[in-house]
Amino acid sequence: MLTCPKCQCRFLLTFRRYFKAGQGCHVCPDCRAECQIELPGWLKAVELTLLILVVMVWVLVGFQTRFVYGLLLTLVWLAINIPVNIFLDGRYGLLKPVPAKGTDELTSPPPPPSAS
Repeated sequence: MLTCPKCQCRFLLTFRRYFKAGQGCHVCPDCRAECQIELPGWLKAVELTLLILVVMVWVLVGFQTRFVYGLLLTLVWLAINIPVNIFLDGRYGLLKPVPAKGTDELTSPPPPPSAS
């Protein structure tokens, strides 16, 4: 379940939402706020490691046997990886608000000094 940082609405990450969200930018179904999914560092490392291993196996299989086996391995990988990725994103992903278009967080004015 993902939680909107703006309205605290909880919603499931479905296949439709996963494929509609370009670059991990999800829209809250209640308040329509755009939020970017942020994954923990360990999950990014696991996904990258698995991807590298699959590419290495694909290259070995593709060059030493027939290209069709490498293509078949890729299709099997996608059939397994996409549902697993959706589950992990929904379970461990955190939504962070996306700044409004045309604004930059780095150039926003600093907060006023507090009176002491």
